[in-house]
Amino acid sequence: MSAPRNAAVPERLPEAGTAARRGGGPPWMGAAMPAEKSMTFGPSAGRLLARLRPERTLVLCVLGLAVISVTLAVLGPKILGHATNIIFAGVIGKRLPPDLTRQQAVDAARARGEGKFADLITGMHVTPGAGIDFAALGNVLLLALAIYVGANVLSWLQGYLLNG
Repeated sequence: MSAPRNAAVPERLPEAGTAARRGGGPPWMGAAMPAEKSMTFGPSAGRLLARLRPERTLVLCVLGLAVISVTLAVLGPKILGHATNIIFAGVIGKRLPPDLTRQQAVDAARARGEGKFADLITGMHVTPGAGIDFAALGNVLLLALAIYVGANVLSWLQGYLLNG
């Protein structure tokens, strides 16, 4: 005879979709029923990992590519924000008189009663009289482009390894 079954695992799982639908409505509205919960997740996960063991290197490579690709994609907007700051500092700097230092421009703004504008100038890297620093802006935009291209190449490589 075989060994007795574990009491925690039922002999037979309930049939899918046999529960009565609640409420009225058309039959296709039943698609919103809650999903069934696996009653034996641990052993199923163990079997899945055992089947993936021969492909361990490929799985780890795909996971590593995914992490790096997502990290680069998340860094992209931060780099673009820095480019926006360079443009904004150039626009504000161009509006300030070129013969003043930054501190003199802050003091003049406070004397006119423009405290918020003075605080804005204090928190920025503004050169009075100078416009947008296109060399710095170009470098930042090239870095953003490289980051986005790198993220997309790694994402493509991940998909190629999964499907190829």
